[in-house]
Amino acid sequence: MKLSGKLIAGIVFVLLFCIVAGCTNFATSTTSQSGGGSGGGNGGSGGGTAAAGAVSYPPNTYFTLDCKGEYKEKGQEGGAPWNQHGSFTLTGNVPFPITYDYENPTGYAGYSAVPLGTNIPLTIHAESEGCYGNKDDCKPCHFIYDGQIFASGLMAYNRTNDPGPWTVIFLQMPGGEGFWHTVSLTQTDGDCPLTIDQAITPGGLVDPASSCYTDSQGGSLGTPFTFSDGNEFEVSPYQDPDNVVFTSFKPTATFHIGRAPS
Repeated sequence: MKLSGKLIAGIVFVLLFCIVAGCTNFATSTTSQSGGGSGGGNGGSGGGTAAAGAVSYPPNTYFTLDCKGEYKEKGQEGGAPWNQHGSFTLTGNVPFPITYDYENPTGYAGYSAVPLGTNIPLTIHAESEGCYGNKDDCKPCHFIYDGQIFASGLMAYNRTNDPGPWTVIFLQMPGGEGFWHTVSLTQTDGDCPLTIDQAITPGGLVDPASSCYTDSQGGSLGTPFTFSDGNEFEVSPYQDPDNVVFTSFKPTATFHIGRAPS
């Protein structure tokens, strides 16, 4: 049975909400407690009174993702004479609406990337190059990929959470021709023995960027962040791509209060 992207997104959201909140002690009202960070949007930490300067809810919030990585292939392909390696940049905005007026503390609140079940496109530029063929006569190839990969996510507030009440999990979602949508794919070396296969080659270029998303394995509560406009932090990544070893890797996100640029 083939599941739709929307159904997969819904299932993942429910599972992750249970991870964050333990599927227990949910508030029965539609309010939740803010807290933690500094800046606009923070409520009181205990008495149910909003802090001065708190914004009116539901506001628009979003995260700007900026993830860069460089890597080499695992095994002999990553060494001489093949030296197969690559790089990527992944950028884009993941919007989250704050749907509760949380002046009153209730413990837990979960907020899904909007709209739930919709794939949010992020922009990816990726390149890979190296020598392909037999050791004594391999030929250079250089692939350049531009396109989109898709994201969703869960933002949660947990008043009892340490080191902070706010956490976020970013998810890779299906879309386009798999988990990506190809805008362009080129190969620039004239002696390259490989042909571009639109169904296969993009995966090798795009897959390493899956490490930009949050490591939610083993019941992870996601990445803590401060509920403050302009707060930049490093995402807790899942750094275990199947076929590559990172030589540099920096997955960052910046939280914003306001509507995401279109």
